[in-house]
Amino acid sequence: MKTTQKILRAVSVSTGLIALAFSTGATAHHSFSIYDIDNKISRSGVLTSIRYVNPHILMELEAVRPNGEEETWEIETMQPARFDREGGDREFVFEGDEVTLLGWPQRDGQDIMALSAIVRLSDGAEMVLTEEIRQGRAREDLPSETIKREQF
Repeated sequence: MKTTQKILRAVSVSTGLIALAFSTGATAHHSFSIYDIDNKISRSGVLTSIRYVNPHILMELEAVRPNGEEETWEIETMQPARFDREGGDREFVFEGDEVTLLGWPQRDGQDIMALSAIVRLSDGAEMVLTEEIRQGRAREDLPSETIKREQF
């Protein structure tokens, strides 16, 4: 193999490896403007799923409205690395635990929430994740109407 071909091959392989290294860290992310950050709500029920995945920790909560109607909430919160860095406890709650979740509902009325705090119903222990959404753009490009969700 000629020297020029060896150099081109080495450059090509190196470029590919560099591109691969940078692409694995990329994840999709969205603005918190989809959440009604001026109105926190709470929902009580059973955690049916907890996934410590990027870009956000994801949970599902089975809740029952006062009228007996069941609802399933999708919950998202911070990135797992930030959760760990800020002293989050992955042993605080588990699937099957009865909890109350406090957070910001999605503006379009879907049963989706950005999580602020978790209260274990078994002993009343509370883990506060964040008091407010710290994203400056969260109030930009808001829809003209927000669906208000009742607190229960």
